[in-house]
Amino acid sequence: MRKHFHLPSVVLASLLCLNLHGAAAPNPAPRWPTPNTAFFTGAAIDRYIEPTPGNETTSGLFGSVRNNGYRFHEGLDMKPVQHDRRGRVTDPVYAALPGTVAYLNKYPGNSGYGYYVVLEHDFGGLQLYTLYAHLASLDGNLTKGEQVAAGTRLGTMGRSAGGYVIPVSQTHLHFEIGVRLTNHFQSWYDWSKTGGPNHHGVYNGINLIGMDPLEIFEKARTGKFQGYRAHMGNIPRAFALRVYTSKIPDFVLRNPALLTKPVPPSGVVAWDVDFSWYAMPLCFTPKTAAEVPARKPGDVRLLGYAKELIDANKSRSTIIFEDGKPPRYGKYLTSVLQMLFGLRN
Repeated sequence: MRKHFHLPSVVLASLLCLNLHGAAAPNPAPRWPTPNTAFFTGAAIDRYIEPTPGNETTSGLFGSVRNNGYRFHEGLDMKPVQHDRRGRVTDPVYAALPGTVAYLNKYPGNSGYGYYVVLEHDFGGLQLYTLYAHLASLDGNLTKGEQVAAGTRLGTMGRSAGGYVIPVSQTHLHFEIGVRLTNHFQSWYDWSKTGGPNHHGVYNGINLIGMDPLEIFEKARTGKFQGYRAHMGNIPRAFALRVYTSKIPDFVLRNPALLTKPVPPSGVVAWDVDFSWYAMPLCFTPKTAAEVPARKPGDVRLLGYAKELIDANKSRSTIIFEDGKPPRYGKYLTSVLQMLFGLRN
């Protein structure tokens, strides 16, 4: 790692992403994917979020909410409202957005998500996924590749999970919205020797990074939602990296809306990337040989960071600070960079 410089959060936030290339396309706001209307009526959080057993309701939210802040939760755990005469949850689960059925996990024991559905959504050059997990059953009419409208039934809320047991009293929907890191996940998975077979292709949870759905729902509720690219542009920046490679990541090809300027015909020697505190890539700036001196492909330089934001969130290993030593890259961030850029070092 080369010499770094520290930037306050307010400065770091303006590094790249406020100058995203092109005009944002209008996007539909998401609908709550269950019959529970409590959030949109302004009810208390315990009316629409299901906590983990014995914990505060906030343990069902997104982020550093579990194990005293040291365990990351990728989405929202949504509370049921419908039960049969025996007390079993019967809530249907609906598509939050129009999209394509990308993956159906029909073998709950193969994943901690249990039965789950992944939809993909392309909004003006920004490819998002939504994920619906722990289902009791999948809708039998769903087929991979099918186009679905918002509100299409995907299955029934449940508590399925591979490798652990969700109590009946904790039946819920785990819901995510985010981005997929790479189309070449299997290559990384084999190289990294992560262990065990990959049953889920590119829709393995390791290849998915979510953002806080509740923030998006809140904007929809208050009429302030301006689209997903605009939302990502407002996610706080925690650090910025320069990654030296002449390759265009497939993530950029799938998400050209996150470019701050067009890729020059002459090619690139590096990419400047802004990240959230949990390592979601938020925007990409291509760098030419005329702008930055070339370096060994695969080198990574830390351009700036907001230490207070990173220190406040302990559940993801991104930038590591140790007294008397320069910052270093954590294990999780290293994996993200490997998947995004095909790094193998």
